Amino acid sequence: MFPIAFAVVEGETKETWTWFLQFLASDLEIHSNPYGWTFISDKQKGLVKAVEEVLPNVAHRNCVRHLHQNFTKDGFGGQVFKRVFWAACKATTEPEFKQHIEAMQVLNPKAAEWVSERSPHHFCRAFFDTSTKSDMLLNNLCESFNSSILNARDKHIITMVECLRIYLMKRMQRNRDKMRNNPMKICPKIVKSIEQNKEKIGGYISYKSNDEWWQVEDDDLKLFWVHLTTCSCSCRRWDLTGIPCVHAISAISENGQDPIEYTNWFYSVEAYLKSYEPAILPISSSDQWIKTGAPPPLPPKYKPQPGRPKKL
Repeated sequence: MFPIAFAVVEGETKETWTWFLQFLASDLEIHSNPYGWTFISDKQKGLVKAVEEVLPNVAHRNCVRHLHQNFTKDGFGGQVFKRVFWAACKATTEPEFKQHIEAMQVLNPKAAEWVSERSPHHFCRAFFDTSTKSDMLLNNLCESFNSSILNARDKHIITMVECLRIYLMKRMQRNRDKMRNNPMKICPKIVKSIEQNKEKIGGYISYKSNDEWWQVEDDDLKLFWVHLTTCSCSCRRWDLTGIPCVHAISAISENGQDPIEYTNWFYSVEAYLKSYEPAILPISSSDQWIKTGAPPPLPPKYKPQPGRPKKL
């Protein structure tokens, strides 16, 4: 979780989301390379249309948990539908996705029609852009951030913003300190993931075609090709995440190499520290600020809504 920007607005509307995204796109220079970014959201009010208008060329994913809630509300509840729905979303290849949709068609044609009416580019891994190196389906990071700022959210605006600033300043420094003493080349969670995949390759057989190409047979006798130079596998998991999949690890290990060397640089300790290098600097109290001589800003005037009593 790496917070980039936050804002305080009067409500979640298309106008406020448009205003926020315009500043975000400008500060991050997204318009100069829109194809290097991916947004994921839970369809907050007005956000989808705002993204379409401000960032039309940016990949936009939908949180699958919220999508499944809509799927259930429309009459397709139960564990069987849930398993098939999530299996379709987690599919990393188009044939696998279509197989799950066909299975849903057998259960209930209307359920399959419901999913088919929505573009899989927004919720299925098989259609995600592989340049972002993330196969994320959920916006749990947003929920984690929300839960960490609960104490600040019920305070006055200036106090709330100051609490957020202090929280982020301390968090970023803790992350810097934690990783500076890490002796590994790759971040610990990624190393753990690779070690877990190593334990699965016992029943896999790898056949070397040449210095780049390998054919891997898994324990279900399914065949996959692996290309070491481009860090690609026909299952697409390596392509999506940048972390060697089980098939890739089987081929790399058979080749006498370390899967760590084939892990994307995004997951390196060097990249982590580079991300956290800029610090949120401390500030002094307002009584020490330079006086500008300009009149202080006034609070907005209250405009009573039709049918509501005026404030005294």
